[in-house]
Amino acid sequence: MPNLTMQEFFNCLIRKDDGTDEYLKNQSELIIQLCVDIKLLTSQNNQNAFRMANNLYLFSQQLRDQLNLFNTAVNQQDVSCYRDLLREKVNQLLNRLKDFDQQFGWSEFPDWINRQSQGKYNIFISIIFRDCMDNNETPLIDFAIITAIAIERQAVCQAFNMTDKDRVNRQTRTYWRKRLPLQDGKYYEIVVAQLPDMAGVSAALLVNDTIQHWNPDAMLLVGIAGAASKGQHLGDLVIASDVYYYERGKLTPDGKKPEPFMYKADALLWGRVSAVADWTAPIPVARPDGTQERPKISYGVIASGEKVIADAAVRDDIAAGQRKIQAVEMEGYGFSAAIWQSFERVRHLVIKAICDLADSSKNDEWQEYAAAVAAGFTKHFLLDQPLEPRNRELT
Repeated sequence: MPNLTMQEFFNCLIRKDDGTDEYLKNQSELIIQLCVDIKLLTSQNNQNAFRMANNLYLFSQQLRDQLNLFNTAVNQQDVSCYRDLLREKVNQLLNRLKDFDQQFGWSEFPDWINRQSQGKYNIFISIIFRDCMDNNETPLIDFAIITAIAIERQAVCQAFNMTDKDRVNRQTRTYWRKRLPLQDGKYYEIVVAQLPDMAGVSAALLVNDTIQHWNPDAMLLVGIAGAASKGQHLGDLVIASDVYYYERGKLTPDGKKPEPFMYKADALLWGRVSAVADWTAPIPVARPDGTQERPKISYGVIASGEKVIADAAVRDDIAAGQRKIQAVEMEGYGFSAAIWQSFERVRHLVIKAICDLADSSKNDEWQEYAAAVAAGFTKHFLLDQPLEPRNRELT
């Protein structure tokens, strides 16, 4: 029996489905048991967690009813109908469990998987983990880093010591894959990808493909952006608490009525990056202004749209829509929307460095430096080990 952590088990549970009725029934039973135990083990002192745990329990009883209908179905038409309904309920509950994980984590259930492995689920749990390891490239991917343009991807590859020998093709996509050593013999397995086009739709499509190809534990959008506030200077870093999509709206005879939309960063990664250790590592590209000034790190909102902004009036109009906007770019919305709307709902964060002021002075002079800043900070953040590495020896 593999020595699983709760997080490893849950990662496998949401990934593995061999399509058989036996698996679906066992999966349903195990999910129901998990929801029951979550309700029992969640402290009532945490009202939000307890309320969510109770809702999970109530939803699991609906899953139980659907499972009973599937188990007692006789004719093939009923079996097929109840199978589809059961699988739909399973997916809905897995999404709710993933929300619980993202908000509260599995820290309160360290022994759950070990207790279950002693009982009737022992064989099923072993099959889940073994098949996940057998049916996917090992080791499992911890972080997928998405970049928009070549200068960003090259900076990330340089930061993580990736070369052309690290390229891996998956269907129509090309990735760079490398291991990042951590302390105590641990490591992160990382893949890097570049958009074919600098746009939100391209970002969304690449995110979807990356999730399907690698099922990463977390995804980072890393690169460059334009400044959207007077407090930002060339070369500074902006970490997105939210991505603000400013393009939505209604066109009327009186003009455009904006209907902006915001996607929040993953709560756990946001907490980790907000408390990251001081970054003092050298930046491999010289500042174009010839100074030795270190980049300032800001935490706030990044505006995202479908246009390159090179007009101060347009920039200021966008920034006026949300007082915490620090930067403006083009890929964050597609990146965030694709993750939030995916079944997997992987952890995610946007890390950008300022390369221009989004006004008439816009040029490429600071792009290489800004890309190196974003890539260097990203490596520093990962070396701080924000997530538990997924890969470990089985005992």
